[in-house]
Amino acid sequence: MRLMWQPLQEDDYGRRNSFSSKWVYSLGMIALDVRRRKNSHRSRDLALQRMERLFLLAEEEHRSHPERSRRYVEIARRISTRTRVRMPFTLKKLYCRHCGSYLSPEGSRVRLRDGVLITTCIHCQGKMRRPYKPRRDQENERAEE
Repeated sequence: MRLMWQPLQEDDYGRRNSFSSKWVYSLGMIALDVRRRKNSHRSRDLALQRMERLFLLAEEEHRSHPERSRRYVEIARRISTRTRVRMPFTLKKLYCRHCGSYLSPEGSRVRLRDGVLITTCIHCQGKMRRPYKPRRDQENERAEE
């Protein structure tokens, strides 16, 4: 936040104006709050790029260093919360919501049941349920049988 100093002005009756949203100092000056507009699109794109990169690193490091991959996921989640950028669904489904570990095919079990995709984390046994729609060709095959 940058402050800009301006002298107090008197109104027609010789009284100083009251500035409720500005700071008034004893020097007879007010500090106007001058805020710069942040380029939100650029910061949003940068946050998304960093989250994707961290998930790629987590995937590479998962077999040899599982704790390091967990840390990469934690950093990506922190970037998402601090920049207030939603994590894409493709990345959300790659980590356990209970323990925060990276869900690789070796570290998770996936089951399909009645329109619900159930992903079970091998590390903490936490279950994440997400709705899904079966493919049309699968529905047609079931109807024909």
